[in-house]
Amino acid sequence: MPTPATLPTWKICGLAVLLAILTVVLTSCVTPNDQDSSLPWNAPASWEGQNLGVPL
Repeated sequence: MPTPATLPTWKICGLAVLLAILTVVLTSCVTPNDQDSSLPWNAPASWEGQNLGVPL
């Protein structure tokens, strides 16, 4: 069990890692690349009605 002194450090590190991953994902999605057809705003008509822009 972590001591109260180390708990905030773990929370900060965890948030920093999550923010870094989120930033990389968002940047890769927004940056124009050769996979424009995989982006939600350029999705094929067959994807209409799906809540997520990510094909499974």
